[in-house]
Amino acid sequence: MAKLNWRTISWLALTALPLAASAQFSFNATNDNSTPQASIGGVPAFDLIYLNGQGPGIPLRKGNLIPGSERVQLDGDVLQAGPDYGMDYVAGVVYIKRSIKSG
Repeated sequence: MAKLNWRTISWLALTALPLAASAQFSFNATNDNSTPQASIGGVPAFDLIYLNGQGPGIPLRKGNLIPGSERVQLDGDVLQAGPDYGMDYVAGVVYIKRSIKSG
């Protein structure tokens, strides 16, 4: 049996790279030739935030949110992205564009 040296290990690693790169795409069950799309996952979360009226942004517990996956409510009203609030998805901060009171 041959000894594993750095040349053998590097050769094995280089030949395995194309296999690892092709494994990053999800399986496409249709027969079309479109570009495979990777599925985006996430962890559902629910934040109930007490507003104290200090500062422009309201930080959430977690960042790296999936754009468009949020639902923001204020006093029972569902807010619309754009006119009612803005979101920093990477930092996990909500910017309310309405007047708010503490509580």
